[in-house]
Amino acid sequence: MRIVIIAALLSLAAPATAAESTIEMLNSKDGENQVFSEKFTKVAKGDTVTFKASKPGHNAEFVPGGFPQGAQELRGQVGRDVAYRFDVPGIYLIRCAPHYGLGMVVVVEVETPSNLDQIKQLSLPGKVRAVVDEQLKKAVM
Repeated sequence: MRIVIIAALLSLAAPATAAESTIEMLNSKDGENQVFSEKFTKVAKGDTVTFKASKPGHNAEFVPGGFPQGAQELRGQVGRDVAYRFDVPGIYLIRCAPHYGLGMVVVVEVETPSNLDQIKQLSLPGKVRAVVDEQLKKAVM
């Protein structure tokens, strides 16, 4: 009986492993051009997302001012995959620089967002603002 209780307690104390996921950078999906495979994703602190250049001509980088204070920079090269570990809770806006004006942006929520007001106040191009506002409805408010 003691062994079962000890084993149960040890399993509760074991650290959770970080998850890994992939978001593709695409030329088209579901009738839309120049898009990420997801417009919104929620991850836990410590999770890693790989932004996969499934088609040439795309990159993944932060929208200026579109990430929480203290986060490490994300600036992928055009045509290359880039992985990013999300270590700071908040909302992150990630764009494809060559197709940003076309609305190619993804919203990533990491745990409880502390920078939601900052994101809502950003000056963004029209189509990007529409995508971001729609996706923010999915975020914790």
